[in-house]
Order: sequence, then structure tokens, then C-alpha cells
Amino acid sequence: MHRLFLILAGSVLTTLSFPNWNFDLLAWICLVPIFLATHNLPFKKSFFIGWSSGTLSFIGILYWIAPTFRAAGLNSIFGLLTLSLLASYIGLYYAFYFALTGLFLKNLSEFFSLLFCSTLWISLEQLRNYLLTGFPWGLLGYSQWQKPSFIQIAEFTGVYGVSFILVFFNALVFLWIKNKRIGYFSVLFFLALFSTNFFILSLRKNSSAKTENNFSVTLLQGNIDQYKKWDSAFINEILNTYKNLTESASKNSQLMIWPETAAPGWIPNDPWLMEQLKRIVSPTKTFHLVGAVTSQNKNYNSAFLFNPKGEILARYDKTHLVPFGEFVPMHNFLEKWIKVLNQLGGFDSGKETNLLTIKGLTLGTSICYEAIFPNLIRQQTLKGAEVLINITNDGWYLKTAALPQHFSMNIFRAIENRRTLIRCANTGISGVIKPSGVISKKSESNKQEILEDVIDLSSQITFYTRHGDLFAWLCNFASLLTLFIYKKNRTLTH
Repeated sequence: MHRLFLILAGSVLTTLSFPNWNFDLLAWICLVPIFLATHNLPFKKSFFIGWSSGTLSFIGILYWIAPTFRAAGLNSIFGLLTLSLLASYIGLYYAFYFALTGLFLKNLSEFFSLLFCSTLWISLEQLRNYLLTGFPWGLLGYSQWQKPSFIQIAEFTGVYGVSFILVFFNALVFLWIKNKRIGYFSVLFFLALFSTNFFILSLRKNSSAKTENNFSVTLLQGNIDQYKKWDSAFINEILNTYKNLTESASKNSQLMIWPETAAPGWIPNDPWLMEQLKRIVSPTKTFHLVGAVTSQNKNYNSAFLFNPKGEILARYDKTHLVPFGEFVPMHNFLEKWIKVLNQLGGFDSGKETNLLTIKGLTLGTSICYEAIFPNLIRQQTLKGAEVLINITNDGWYLKTAALPQHFSMNIFRAIENRRTLIRCANTGISGVIKPSGVISKKSESNKQEILEDVIDLSSQITFYTRHGDLFAWLCNFASLLTLFIYKKNRTLTH
């Protein structure tokens, strides 16, 4: 019974660490109950406890999947099944983690136990970033999104460095509870890691005045009901909404940004819609970045750059699509068994992460879900993006925790690459995030808004931008080396 209580405690603490709840301090102890529950248990029992805890945690974090499916007119049972399967899948990472740490904590010295606990967690987080097209939602480090002072190490390690610090502290607390003491070296190592954030932040503050240029932007949050967007009866209403927003905005903006799929139709395929967009754009006498779908032999979810005359200069096609939302993996096989799949998907992925340019200014553009993949945004910065722009719809998520969860991950992309990141959403949350991770401007969700800001531009290349997930790969190496040494020693002793 006490193990059931520990499983529930760990799951609740993990869920509450993330939005909408945002009790981020709980992330510093959320793994301790599961360490306690798996202590001195055999591999299979630890595996089951870890899987149970991970599954329950992500049912809590991803609960919004169920109402999203229901609001889309899909079967509620299918929404609950999807939530359960996805949470169960992520639970497997927890299962392997606690099964292995339960085994190793009995056989390693204190400091190496702490290191192994931390490096193995990062190895599994990175694996989740890539396996089965990747789903790095709810990585532990993201829980600290409201504490820029705690997450500056991401400039060198990505979000994984923040996760590493959190797991190290969780394991430290567990060992203190178990042994009633902790070695000085372990404590000093943690304090050195943690204080690195403040050292990096102070360096950045001292150099913040050395910005190379600035740029004025306007974000148009239309707050269009998701289920009006594809109904032809509402085309004029949608166009009038953006017309009114552009007319109400400042005349000094150098770029107006519309959300993902803001244009109510296919462009440039629809001449009438193109003419309407031209009538909205040209009076503003500025550039516009407009989210829309297009059909160019294949169907793409795209961002179009319009010049002040209302002509298309360039476009970016989304490269990393949402499984079961924009495409269906193994569609020909799965549609035989799940008929609802015929209502999903239909887009193709763009082939390159091309940058958009305005008078010499280079924009790194991403659409919706793409911003949760660090390497994709890093590649744009490495190619020369001076500012990062993410356009998204998020109307799918209604008023659920998905809105702040999705927004929060963008803060790490800004810090990792030391770029201003502009996020324009249909229903929120829109905002401007400084290279330090501080939110400069932020909209309310489910409200029509105009956000205006003057942003700093930069061409500096950070350690993370240049070297990517080097820290995570080092963690992989350390984890595998520990496993190899452990197996070799067991062979010798038997």
C-alpha cells in the first residue's frame, strides 16, 4: 500500500510541476517518491512501478488530448484511447529508467550513483526526442520555464542540462533520506552546476547593451474559432478580422505577423483570396508573414512572406508534421483498423528549413509543433537566422493546459540560440521572448489582441547552436560506459 501511495505522490508532483499548475519547485522532488518505491526491488517490479508512475504523470500532463478530440467531432473513446496509449508509451521511458537505477543504486558509490541517475535520464529524454518521429513534450527541464535564472545553462546544454540538474537534486534528496548523510563532494558538484546559471546570466546582462540592431514587429492574434477556419461561410468574417487588426496596429511596424493557417483558404491557388489579402496588406505599406495552406503538386502547411505591395516574396513549408494531425504514419495499414484515420492528415513535409529575408534581415521561421524540436531551430540559427519566429494555431487546444505548455518550450529555444523569439498564435499564447528567456510581451489566451515590440537582433553563435546536443551525447556515452562496466564486473564475479 505504501508503494501505491509513493507512485501516486510522484505522479501528482510531476503533473503539478507543469502548466496549468506551474508549481515548478515540485520538479525538484517529484522523482524522490519513485526512487523510494523502487529501492531494493528486482528489475521487473521496478519496471512496473516506473511505468505506472510515468503513465499516470503524462495522463495528467496531456489530459488536454481528450477534449481536443471531442471538440473536433471525433469519437470521445478514440480521444481517451489516444491519451492512454501516448501516456503509456512515455511511461515506458520511466519504466526502463527506474528499473535500471533501482539496479545500479545498490552497486555504485554515492557520486557515481548520482551521475548515473542524471545521465541515464538525459539519454532517455533525448531518445524520446527522436524515436517514432519524436515527442519531447513534458521534458523535466521545461517545468522551470518561469524561472529564467535557473535555466541559463541551456545556452550550452540545451534543455537537457536543466533536466540533469533537477534529476541530480532528486537523486541527492533520495540518497540523503536513505543514508541520512550526503558526501560534501556531491553537494559541491550540485551547487557548482546550479550556480553556473547565475554566472551565465550575469555575463549576459553585462553584454546586453551590445546588440547589433533592432527591428519593430506587430503580432496579430485573431482568435478565430477553430471550427470557423475551414467553413466557407466565415471567410469574409475572418478576412475582416485581420483587416481590422492591421488598421488598428501601429504604422511604424517593419513586419506584421499572422498566425498559422490565418488565411482562410489555399494560396496562391485561390485568385480571389489572393486579391483580398493584397487589399489588406498593401495599405499597411509593410511586410507581412502570413500562415496559410498551399497546394504545389503536394499540400503544405506554410508561412508566406508578402512585400508591402501584397505580392508573395517567398514561403517556408513546415518540415516536421504532427503525427495523426497533419499526416498519418503507416496510413495504408492503420486505416483498415481505425476508420477515423480517414478524417486526419493530408499534408506533406517541406524538404528544407529555408530562411526568409526582409531587406537583408534573416528570419528563422517555424510552424506550431516544430518549436519543440531544439535541433530544427538550432539549424535555422546556424544558417544565419537573426530572429526566430514561430507561428501557431493552438485553437485546437481550447482553454486547456496545452496552450501554456506549448508556449513554455519556446523560451528554451530563445536561450539555446540567444535569439529573440517571436510567437504569434491564433488563440494565444502569443509573445516576444528575449534571448535571456525573459518574456518581453505576452498575450492573454482566447482573446483578440495586437502585440507590438521593438526587438533586438543578433548574429552571435552560441555553444549550443554550434555543437547541438553534445551534452546529451556525452550523457549517452557515460550511461553506456556505466552499463558496460557493471556487466563486465558481474561477469568477473560470477
